[in-house]
Amino acid sequence: MPLDKTISMNPEELIGFSNTINKIMNDFIENVAQYATKLQFLDIYEDGAAKETMEAYFNAISKTTEILVHYQALKTMLDEIRANMQAQDVELATKFGLEIESYDWMAP
Repeated sequence: MPLDKTISMNPEELIGFSNTINKIMNDFIENVAQYATKLQFLDIYEDGAAKETMEAYFNAISKTTEILVHYQALKTMLDEIRANMQAQDVELATKFGLEIESYDWMAP
């Protein structure tokens, strides 16, 4: 069985997904995280019947800021995947003696 000497990939899909995650993360930082952090530390309710309700409110705000941590972890993983794919492209092309058009997987 002859070896196919072509490598065909669509890196724009991965890059597009990664760029969308970056945009979401940046929007979140600019529009949500800074305000959620401020709200979390407001001392607006000192005592009373709704104390537990207010604690739940502040816990919810805290969870909102945790979302940013998950987006940052996802961005790190995607950047690593892109770097590994670029290195693997070159390695496979060299191993099989293929001429490939160099693709910058890390392009914004």
